[in-house]
Amino acid sequence: ISSNVTRTTATMATLTCNCGETIIRFDTTTPRATVECCCDDCHKRLSYCAKLGGPALEHGIYERTRPITIRYFDNRLSIVKGRANLKFFKLRPDSGVVNMATSCCNTFMLKENIRYQGTVVAAIDQDYGNADNADLALEDHQPRPVEHRHNLANVEAQEAIIRTFPDDWLPEHISFLKPIPSIWFDEGGNVVGQPDGWEATFDAYMERVMAHVPPMMPGIEFGVLMAEDKHEVEVATEKIFTDTNAVTADAKAAIAQ
Repeated sequence: ISSNVTRTTATMATLTCNCGETIIRFDTTTPRATVECCCDDCHKRLSYCAKLGGPALEHGIYERTRPITIRYFDNRLSIVKGRANLKFFKLRPDSGVVNMATSCCNTFMLKENIRYQGTVVAAIDQDYGNADNADLALEDHQPRPVEHRHNLANVEAQEAIIRTFPDDWLPEHISFLKPIPSIWFDEGGNVVGQPDGWEATFDAYMERVMAHVPPMMPGIEFGVLMAEDKHEVEVATEKIFTDTNAVTADAKAAIAQ
């Protein structure tokens, strides 16, 4: 008997929106890979949803002092609840990344990057905190301390294998982080990294995320879900997108003073 038969859906990893009206289940408890991401775009994904009324960013993420944790799962989704709530957007018209969010509470849920050729989807760890303290929050992020209320459940603990795009951060912020292999793109679009030997870690990471989805794994593909439900992909509005950039610039300016 295969492991897929003996496991119960109650113990599988789940992804839940802030209001609880949308739930997605994965047929595993173990992500393919976990990554620390410092890129501007992941920050903007969460900021964009927050500006539409979604969950406020956690303090460290808002201030760009704690990387965003991304967990990659097989591209097979079981929609437990709230399929009609799903919506999709891009940050830019030419972006190769499609983002999934919810219409019920504007929570960011998942993203799919064409680089991975349909093998994986990416969830971002989010701590929704205590919804009752919204009146105490600043415009886009939660005050500290908060009550912990996480979007992902039944996920096996896993250390980040690699850190991506630390060049989008202030160097003094990076210096406080635990050293792990890191990658980014140079001006020519080539992958570069540090320290010496980073290539082996990058290859191991790519092997995990590019592996084919196991045959007969239950669930629906991200792209098939979009096609079946005839979703249009919106583009982040220029006004909110510009405001999001301004928030980041203001935070950097304040730290530099």
